[in-house]
Parts: sequence; structure tokens; C-alpha cells
Amino acid sequence: MLPRSARRLKGFALLLAAYGVATAAAGASTAPVTLDELLRSLIATGDDVLYSTDLVPPTLTAPADTQALDLLSRVALALAVHHLQLKKVDAHRYIVTRETPLRPRAPLSALEEVVVFASHYTFESEPEGEPNGLDHRAIEHVAGTQNDALRAARAAPGVASTYSARPYIRGGTADDALVRFDGVTLINPFHFKEFQSLLSPFIPADVERIDIYSGGFPVRFGTRSAGVIDVAPRTVPAGYDLRADASRLGIDLAGAGRLDRWPVEWLASVRRSPEETNILQPIDANPTDPVFADALARARWTVSEAASATVGWLLLDDNARARAGARDEIATARSRDEYAWLNWDWAPAPALQSHTSLSYTQSENGHFGRLRLPGLADGSLVEDHNFNSLAARSEWVYVSTAALLWNIGAEFSTESAELRYEQNEVFTALLVPSVLPLPQNSVDSTLHPHSSMAALFASGRRHWQAFEAELGVRLDSQDYRGFGTRTQLTPRLNLRYDPAPDWHVYGSWGQFSQAQRVDEFREEESQSSPDAANRASHTVLGLTHEPAGATRWRMEMYRNHWSSVSPYEINALGLVTLLPELQPDRIRLAPLSSESDGVELSARRSLGIHFNLWGTYTLSRTVDELASGTVPRSWDQRQAANLGLAWNSPKYSASVLLGWHSGWPRTSISAIAGLPNSPSYLWVGAPNALRWGDYLSADVHVARSLLTRLGELSLWLEVTNATNRSNDCCAELAPVVAPATLPTWSADSWAGSSVNLGLSWRLQKSR
Repeated sequence: MLPRSARRLKGFALLLAAYGVATAAAGASTAPVTLDELLRSLIATGDDVLYSTDLVPPTLTAPADTQALDLLSRVALALAVHHLQLKKVDAHRYIVTRETPLRPRAPLSALEEVVVFASHYTFESEPEGEPNGLDHRAIEHVAGTQNDALRAARAAPGVASTYSARPYIRGGTADDALVRFDGVTLINPFHFKEFQSLLSPFIPADVERIDIYSGGFPVRFGTRSAGVIDVAPRTVPAGYDLRADASRLGIDLAGAGRLDRWPVEWLASVRRSPEETNILQPIDANPTDPVFADALARARWTVSEAASATVGWLLLDDNARARAGARDEIATARSRDEYAWLNWDWAPAPALQSHTSLSYTQSENGHFGRLRLPGLADGSLVEDHNFNSLAARSEWVYVSTAALLWNIGAEFSTESAELRYEQNEVFTALLVPSVLPLPQNSVDSTLHPHSSMAALFASGRRHWQAFEAELGVRLDSQDYRGFGTRTQLTPRLNLRYDPAPDWHVYGSWGQFSQAQRVDEFREEESQSSPDAANRASHTVLGLTHEPAGATRWRMEMYRNHWSSVSPYEINALGLVTLLPELQPDRIRLAPLSSESDGVELSARRSLGIHFNLWGTYTLSRTVDELASGTVPRSWDQRQAANLGLAWNSPKYSASVLLGWHSGWPRTSISAIAGLPNSPSYLWVGAPNALRWGDYLSADVHVARSLLTRLGELSLWLEVTNATNRSNDCCAELAPVVAPATLPTWSADSWAGSSVNLGLSWRLQKSR
């Protein structure tokens, strides 16, 4: 079940007036408000509230002395009077149950973990139960996220990332993570995809929360095998919230609100970079005229208490040209991604709710370049991708009893792509013995794949006194034109046991499939037939302790095993480059299977009303099983830790995020001098047999706010890698200037310190 897009906040004056507040204030006598009416009022604000008429018959009334409370508090108190509670199942989703009242929760940090089942981490713009801490700007107060809310994912355990905004989740490839916004699947939603995916389109003003499922996710999430990043759009219960930001990265305008005359809430933003910026730049390259823009528009119309319609549109557009002088490497990339969607939420009965969506995706990407590496390689690349998709989805949730919830749904999509790839390259004899089998590599490929995909999923969730279980199954089917139909059946089981009010033990087991999209065909291989679907199994066991007013911590053990994995390509020397396809260290890996396992620890604590502290530690292993043996994946980090501290006051705020992980794998390289009758050459050793040094970075954010008649002004400073530490990442081959000269190479590093200074203006009206 997908949550409704509206959020719960204090102060729903119009709704309270509808139920007698104004009349009561005037001293007039009113009929008692029934509990059913009060719950429907909460549903009208956008929250999903499921309940059975057996528990909440029409005869139950709400106490008359709670009129001054906000709506959610009034509902909770009215339920408690009748020995009921509003149990939170997920963000903005509740079930009325016959249990003990909800216990008060301590103030939380920016890293808010909601433990319903395994491996679910939530970054909320206003964490539940936060009376004195973070407001809706919590995400942007996490260091490093001022212009990119998705970078908050770095603080979650199990997520590996460095310079790129695109994360790896528990050992999976970057393509193994499902990214959604407003319930709509987004295909690679990043700016400068060909230049290390430097930025996501999500600014903090557009985001209400980011949910990260790093394993064991429910059956309603499909099509990817490693994890889910679910981004919920920002909503405002009444009035409006307008923002304008100007910084070295660009200018963005954003706003969210709810109309007074009509039951419509809206969200809109636009962002554009300056003509030249040195904030966003690929590793070891100088960009010229890097320009990006994105825009978002969303409107939600509450048709009635039982139905609402949402229309949305998202655009990403960028164009850049970059040069790496040492390699005489020039690359140009352009990209335009457009998404449009229509959502329909309907609750024909208090115990039955549905979410139906129709979405359209169009993506156009071009990548062109030339590499001249004297004495080693000379090549050119022309790559064009066009992708279109039309998808429909419907999901239904039914509360059979106070302890039993059913979830069923179906998905359908059609996809088509036009993939043009042309590569011409010549390698010298220095590389042939060790890296490539042929001195020339030429590919001229044009592909037009089409497919249709369908899925059915169903699950049941049963709750007992201290035990909860969810059993689900998902059936996915793909029909690639000309290649027949393929199906995958993936069962999943989630369990949770609460031995005490603040102790939770949970476990998860499930299978997950990932069919190859038509835009993922490997043009460099002239792939014409689709791969078999990737298939993974997740096993998770966790323990959480959540005492009120004390340190809250979680320990989780996991094992992800891919029994079927599509081939993929890497650069053996780890070179972060503008044209990875043309580099002489490019190799193809075809794993027989893959595996990732580890232990994750996370903790958080509020230090008074102004400070929040959180930290994570992960011990893990990520490997591919090749025909030649076991090889660590290039993003395998055996140990990783994050430590964050945030301080907030009415006028000032500051935060720091320390990130550390052990070195990523690297491949050895040697120059072998030739004998009188044989030439010199480079020898590349076994892939990923060695390690780079440890990675360490500190991101800092400070801001000063000033309240004026025209709104709130904020001056902020954000520094990435504030210590300017040089973190080695890769080896770069140097040109060979003379035939008798042995090849040389040098270590390259991730980006150094980057400073962004900005001014923000904000104007709010609560009603």
C-alpha cells in the first residue's frame, strides 16, 4: 500500500471548524462528534487511516473537552478513551488497533529510523515525535545536502558512495536500486549521468522524506534486486511555503501550499545552474559550460473525503563538455529526462483503500568523445540512447480485522528503446599481451528492443499481542518482442517480535528478481537478446532498542546472494574518467553468482533540545564468483563508519558529517621490459586483488537566519571534504612519448575540498 501524499502537521483549523470548533467557541451546544467522523477528518488531511467498523462502531463518540487540541492529538486521545490506539505502520499510514496507548517518543536526529520490518531507514523532513528539534528543513541541515537531498542517503548503513550522488546499496550495482518519487519509478534520475552522476534532481524544498529499504523490502516494490529509495514529495497542510536560493551551484525557486478556495495542494520548483560553475566537475577533468536544469510540478485535488487525484511532471535537462588534458580526452554529453504521472487515491470504505497510477517516461541521452593516449590507445565514441515507457499500477489495502491487513496489486508497462553505439579504437602492442586480445576494437551497433512487463503481488500482515508477521508473493513476467515470455515468482517473509515495549527483534527472508530493461542492453557487445533476470535472496536478522529519552540503537546482520547476475564492465585500474568505454583497462565481468554479507550498527541520541548525534558502523563483504575464482566488487568496502552532529537554534544552525571507509579494491599493474626479441608491455594483474588507502571526508554546513517583514533570510556555507584530504581512488596511465620508453602510471584521487556559499529566502503563511 502506498501512502497518501499529504502529510500530517499541527493546526488543521478548517477541519476543526467543520466539526464544531467555531460553534463551541461561540458557546453554542453541538451534537457529540463520533469517533468515525473524527477518523474521516484525519483521512481528509491526506493520512491513510485503516480501521474496522467492529472496533469503531458509529456509536463511539469523542470526548468534548479536546476541541483545543490539534487533529492528530484529538484522534489519539479519543481512541485511548475507548482503549484503542492509532498504530503507525509507515510514514503517514496508520491502523486502529486494540492495544496499549502509544508511548511517548524521544527527540530524534536527522537520521530517523522507523523499524516496521527489516532494513528500513527513513530521513524525514519532520520526524515523528520531534517537539523541539528539526523542522521541515531537517534534510538540508545534514551536511552536504543543501542542493541535493538524496545525499542524505550516505548516512544510512549499508550504502556505499563517494563523489557520485548515485549510491550502491549492500553490494548491489548502482543499477540494482529502485528509485521512486511520488510512487512513480524513475529511470536513472541523475544529472551528468556520463560524468559520474554528480547530482540528483531532489532539492530539500521538494522532499518530505526519503525512505531507504536496504533489504527485505515488501512485495509492492519490485523490478530491482538490491534496495529501494522512495522519495515522498513535500506537502503543506494549509497556506504556503515559498523558497528562493542562490548559490555558486545555481538558482532555484520552490514552493508548496494549499489553496484556500479549492481543496487543492500544490508543489512546484525550478532550478538552473549558471553558464559556468566549478562546483560540479568530474574527477580529474575540466568542464566547460556545464549547464543543468530541472523542474517539478505537482497538484493534488481532494475530490471528496474518500478520493483524491494527483497530476505530476518532472524534467531533468543537462549539457556538458569536459576535457582531461593529460590523456587528451574530450567528451560531450547531453541528457533530457521527462516524467509525467496521474495518481488516483480512493477509499470506498474505512477499511478499504486503493492507489492507482499511470505514468509516462521519455529519456534522451547522448555521449560523444575522443581519446588520444599516445603510445597506448587512440579511439572515438558515439552513443545515443532514446527510451520510452508507459506504466500503470494499482494497489489495494484491506483491513479485514483489527489484527489482519491484506495488500494486493498489479503493474503493467511497455518499453521501447533506440540504442545507437559506435566505437572505433586502436591499441598498441604495449597493451595487447595483458589487457586486450586484439589491437583494434571496433563496434557499430544499432538496437531497437521492445518489451512489455506485468506483475501481480499480494501479501497478508497479521498482528498478535507482541508478534507481527507479513507473508507475501510477487509474480513478474516479461515479454521481449521476438524472444518469448519469462516469469519469476518471488516469495517474501517478514517477522517482528517485541519482547518489551522498547525492544524489537525482527527478521526477513525473501527472493527478488530484476529483469533487464530495454535501455540496459549492452550496445558495446551488440547485445540483441535479453539476459536472464537477475535473481537475489535476502536474509536479515536485527535487534533494536528504543528507550525513551536515551540512546536508541540497532544491530542488523544480512546476507544477499545473487544466483543469477548479468555481465557488466568495469575499468580494472579504477580510473574515474570521462570516457570509460575507451580506456585501455576496460574489462568485462560475467559473474556466475554474487554475494554480499555484513553486520550494521547504528545509534542516535538527542543531546538536549539543540543537539542531535548519530552514527553508523558497517562490517561487510561484497564479491563476485567468476570462473577464475572469487573477486571483490570494485565498490567493496570491508569497513565503513559515519558520524554526524547537528546543532539548531532559532537563528543559527550547524552540522558536520564524518565519513570513513576502508579502501576500495584496485588492480595491480606492472611494466615489463622487453627482451631483445620481444617488446615491452604492461602487465595487469588479477582484478581487484589489492586495495587503495582508507577514505576519509568531513562535510560541514553552517547557516545564519534572520527574520524580516518580507520573510526569513539565511546565509549558509557548505564545505565538502573540508580537510581537503587526498583520497586515492585509481591509477592513471601516462602517455608513452618514445617507442623504447616503458609505460608509467600515477595514482589519482577523489575530489578535493569544494566550497559552496548561498543565500536563501523563505516566506511562509500557515493559513
